[in-house]
Amino acid sequence: MDNELDISGDDVLQNSAVEKSTPSFGNMPDFPRPTTTDYTNNQAITRHLTPNCKKIFYEAMKLKKKNDRLQRQKNNFKSRVKLAEKFATDSNNNILTNKLNSTTFKFLKSQINSQSKKPNGRRYSLDDKILSLSIYKNSPKGYRFLSTIFALPSKKTLTNLLSRVPFQAGINVHIIKHLTIQASKLKPNDRLCSLVFDEMALEPATEYNIKEDLVYGFEH
Repeated sequence: MDNELDISGDDVLQNSAVEKSTPSFGNMPDFPRPTTTDYTNNQAITRHLTPNCKKIFYEAMKLKKKNDRLQRQKNNFKSRVKLAEKFATDSNNNILTNKLNSTTFKFLKSQINSQSKKPNGRRYSLDDKILSLSIYKNSPKGYRFLSTIFALPSKKTLTNLLSRVPFQAGINVHIIKHLTIQASKLKPNDRLCSLVFDEMALEPATEYNIKEDLVYGFEH
Protein backbone atom coordinates (compact mmCIF):
# COMPACT_ATOMS: atom_id res chain seq x y z
CA MET A 1 0.00 0.00 0.00
CA ASP A 2 1.10 3.56 -0.79
CA ASN A 3 0.21 4.86 2.71
CA GLU A 4 2.28 2.26 4.59
CA LEU A 5 5.54 3.41 6.19
CA ASP A 6 8.71 1.76 5.05
CA ILE A 7 10.84 1.29 8.18
CA SER A 8 14.18 -0.26 7.54
CA GLY A 9 16.34 -2.12 10.03
CA ASP A 10 18.81 0.74 10.35
CA ASP A 11 16.04 3.12 11.37
CA VAL A 12 14.85 0.77 14.12
CA LEU A 13 18.35 0.44 15.54
CA GLN A 14 18.88 4.21 15.45
CA ASN A 15 15.58 4.92 17.25
CA SER A 16 16.29 2.33 19.93
CA ALA A 17 19.72 3.85 20.50
CA VAL A 18 18.16 7.28 21.01
CA GLU A 19 15.65 5.89 23.49
CA LYS A 20 18.39 4.16 25.50
CA SER A 21 20.56 7.29 25.64
CA THR A 22 17.71 9.49 26.90
CA PRO A 23 17.75 9.61 30.78
CA SER A 24 14.60 8.81 32.68
CA PHE A 25 13.27 11.33 35.27
CA GLY A 26 10.45 9.17 36.50
CA ASN A 27 12.05 8.46 39.92
CA MET A 28 13.18 12.06 40.69
CA PRO A 29 10.96 14.24 42.94
CA ASP A 30 9.08 17.05 41.27
CA PHE A 31 10.07 20.32 43.05
CA PRO A 32 7.53 23.09 42.52
CA ARG A 33 8.97 26.27 41.08
CA PRO A 34 8.47 29.21 43.49
CA THR A 35 6.17 31.90 42.23
CA THR A 36 6.39 35.65 42.78
CA THR A 37 3.86 35.40 45.59
CA ASP A 38 5.97 32.81 47.41
CA TYR A 39 8.92 35.19 47.63
CA THR A 40 6.95 37.42 49.96
CA ASN A 41 7.33 34.76 52.62
CA ASN A 42 10.79 33.85 53.92
CA GLN A 43 9.67 30.31 54.63
CA ALA A 44 8.72 29.82 50.99
CA ILE A 45 12.16 31.03 49.94
CA THR A 46 14.23 28.97 52.35
CA ARG A 47 12.29 25.84 51.52
CA HIS A 48 14.17 25.57 48.22
CA LEU A 49 17.62 26.49 49.60
CA THR A 50 20.48 24.37 50.83
CA PRO A 51 21.61 24.72 54.49
CA ASN A 52 24.54 26.96 53.54
CA CYS A 53 22.32 29.13 51.37
CA LYS A 54 19.84 29.41 54.23
CA LYS A 55 22.57 30.75 56.54
CA ILE A 56 23.61 33.31 53.93
CA PHE A 57 19.97 34.27 53.38
CA TYR A 58 19.29 34.86 57.08
CA GLU A 59 22.49 36.88 57.47
CA ALA A 60 21.46 38.99 54.49
CA MET A 61 18.03 39.57 56.05
CA LYS A 62 19.66 40.69 59.33
CA LEU A 63 21.90 43.13 57.47
CA LYS A 64 18.90 44.43 55.54
CA LYS A 65 16.95 45.08 58.75
CA LYS A 66 19.97 46.82 60.27
CA ASN A 67 20.37 48.94 57.16
CA ASP A 68 16.68 49.91 57.24
CA ARG A 69 16.96 50.88 60.91
CA LEU A 70 20.06 53.00 60.28
CA GLN A 71 18.36 54.62 57.31
CA ARG A 72 15.39 55.61 59.47
CA GLN A 73 17.73 57.02 62.12
CA LYS A 74 19.58 58.94 59.43
CA ASN A 75 16.36 60.47 58.12
CA ASN A 76 15.30 61.31 61.68
CA PHE A 77 18.61 63.04 62.40
CA LYS A 78 18.37 64.95 59.14
CA SER A 79 14.94 66.28 60.01
CA ARG A 80 16.11 67.24 63.50
CA VAL A 81 19.14 69.05 62.09
CA LYS A 82 16.91 70.97 59.69
CA LEU A 83 14.61 72.00 62.52
CA ALA A 84 17.60 73.05 64.62
CA GLU A 85 19.03 75.12 61.78
CA LYS A 86 15.67 76.75 61.19
CA PHE A 87 15.29 77.52 64.89
CA ALA A 88 18.84 78.90 65.12
CA THR A 89 18.34 81.23 62.17
CA ASP A 90 14.95 82.45 63.30
CA SER A 91 14.93 86.13 64.15
CA ASN A 92 12.63 85.58 67.13
CA ASN A 93 15.12 83.12 68.57
CA ASN A 94 17.88 85.70 68.27
CA ILE A 95 15.72 88.25 70.07
CA LEU A 96 15.05 85.83 72.94
CA THR A 97 18.74 84.97 73.20
CA ASN A 98 19.68 88.63 73.51
CA LYS A 99 16.88 89.59 75.91
CA LEU A 100 16.88 86.61 78.30
CA ASN A 101 19.51 85.00 80.47
CA SER A 102 20.64 81.46 79.73
CA THR A 103 18.53 79.82 82.47
CA THR A 104 15.29 81.46 81.34
CA PHE A 105 16.04 80.78 77.68
CA LYS A 106 16.71 77.08 78.33
CA PHE A 107 13.52 76.83 80.38
CA LEU A 108 11.39 78.37 77.61
CA LYS A 109 13.04 76.16 75.01
CA SER A 110 12.30 73.10 77.15
CA GLN A 111 8.66 74.14 77.50
CA ILE A 112 8.29 74.53 73.74
CA ASN A 113 9.64 71.02 73.18
CA SER A 114 7.72 69.33 76.01
CA GLN A 115 4.29 70.95 76.13
CA SER A 116 2.91 69.03 73.14
CA LYS A 117 4.11 65.64 74.44
CA LYS A 118 2.50 63.29 76.92
CA PRO A 119 3.98 63.26 80.46
CA ASN A 120 5.58 59.84 79.94
CA GLY A 121 7.12 60.94 76.66
CA ARG A 122 8.82 64.08 77.95
CA ARG A 123 12.59 64.20 78.27
CA TYR A 124 14.38 66.74 80.46
CA SER A 125 17.98 67.85 80.43
CA LEU A 126 20.12 68.00 83.55
CA ASP A 127 19.70 71.79 83.70
CA ASP A 128 15.91 71.39 83.63
CA LYS A 129 16.03 68.89 86.49
CA ILE A 130 18.33 71.04 88.61
CA LEU A 131 16.11 74.10 88.11
CA SER A 132 13.01 72.08 88.98
CA LEU A 133 14.71 70.63 92.05
CA SER A 134 15.60 74.14 93.25
CA ILE A 135 11.97 75.22 92.93
CA TYR A 136 10.73 72.06 94.67
CA LYS A 137 13.12 72.47 97.62
CA ASN A 138 12.01 76.07 98.12
CA SER A 139 8.30 75.25 98.09
CA PRO A 140 6.85 71.79 97.35
CA LYS A 141 3.35 73.25 97.35
CA GLY A 142 4.37 75.96 94.89
CA TYR A 143 6.05 73.34 92.69
CA ARG A 144 2.85 71.30 92.55
CA PHE A 145 0.96 74.41 91.47
CA LEU A 146 3.52 75.28 88.78
CA SER A 147 3.33 71.69 87.50
CA THR A 148 -0.28 72.34 86.50
CA ILE A 149 0.88 75.21 84.25
CA PHE A 150 4.31 74.18 83.00
CA ALA A 151 5.77 70.86 81.86
CA LEU A 152 7.94 70.02 84.88
CA PRO A 153 9.58 66.75 85.97
CA SER A 154 7.67 64.58 88.39
CA LYS A 155 8.61 64.19 92.04
CA LYS A 156 9.95 60.70 91.32
CA THR A 157 12.32 62.10 88.68
CA LEU A 158 13.66 64.64 91.15
CA THR A 159 14.05 61.96 93.84
CA ASN A 160 16.04 59.79 91.43
CA LEU A 161 18.27 62.77 90.69
CA LEU A 162 18.93 63.29 94.40
CA SER A 163 19.70 59.60 94.90
CA ARG A 164 22.61 59.95 92.47
CA VAL A 165 24.30 62.50 94.75
CA PRO A 166 26.64 60.66 97.18
CA PHE A 167 25.86 61.54 100.80
CA GLN A 168 27.62 59.82 103.68
CA ALA A 169 27.52 60.16 107.42
CA GLY A 170 29.57 62.96 108.92
CA ILE A 171 30.56 66.37 107.58
CA ASN A 172 30.04 66.76 103.85
CA VAL A 173 33.10 68.49 102.39
CA HIS A 174 31.30 69.44 99.17
CA ILE A 175 28.62 71.38 101.05
CA ILE A 176 31.26 73.23 103.07
CA LYS A 177 33.07 74.21 99.86
CA HIS A 178 29.83 75.37 98.29
CA LEU A 179 28.98 77.50 101.34
CA THR A 180 32.46 79.00 101.21
CA ILE A 181 31.99 80.01 97.58
CA GLN A 182 28.57 81.50 98.25
CA ALA A 183 29.82 83.38 101.33
CA SER A 184 32.68 84.92 99.35
CA LYS A 185 30.10 86.61 97.11
CA LEU A 186 28.33 88.29 100.04
CA LYS A 187 29.05 91.71 101.42
CA PRO A 188 30.88 91.86 104.79
CA ASN A 189 27.72 92.90 106.64
CA ASP A 190 25.73 90.04 105.08
CA ARG A 191 28.25 87.51 106.34
CA LEU A 192 27.29 88.15 109.94
CA CYS A 193 25.05 85.34 111.13
CA SER A 194 24.16 83.25 114.15
CA LEU A 195 24.53 79.49 114.37
CA VAL A 196 21.54 77.84 116.04
CA PHE A 197 21.27 74.19 117.08
CA ASP A 198 17.97 72.41 117.51
CA GLU A 199 17.22 69.30 119.51
CA MET A 200 17.16 65.93 117.79
CA ALA A 201 16.13 62.56 119.17
CA LEU A 202 18.72 60.01 118.03
CA GLU A 203 18.92 56.32 118.79
CA PRO A 204 21.74 53.92 117.94
CA ALA A 205 20.86 51.91 114.83
CA THR A 206 22.33 50.49 111.65
CA GLU A 207 21.11 50.91 108.08
CA TYR A 208 22.14 49.00 104.96
CA ASN A 209 22.71 50.99 101.75
CA ILE A 210 21.91 48.75 98.79
CA LYS A 211 23.52 50.94 96.13
CA GLU A 212 26.85 51.38 97.93
CA ASP A 213 26.77 47.97 99.65
CA LEU A 214 27.61 49.56 103.00
CA VAL A 215 26.18 49.42 106.51
CA TYR A 216 25.79 52.81 108.18
CA GLY A 217 25.78 53.14 111.96
CA PHE A 218 29.31 52.20 113.02
CA GLU A 219 30.85 55.67 112.56
CA HIS A 220 32.38 57.41 115.56
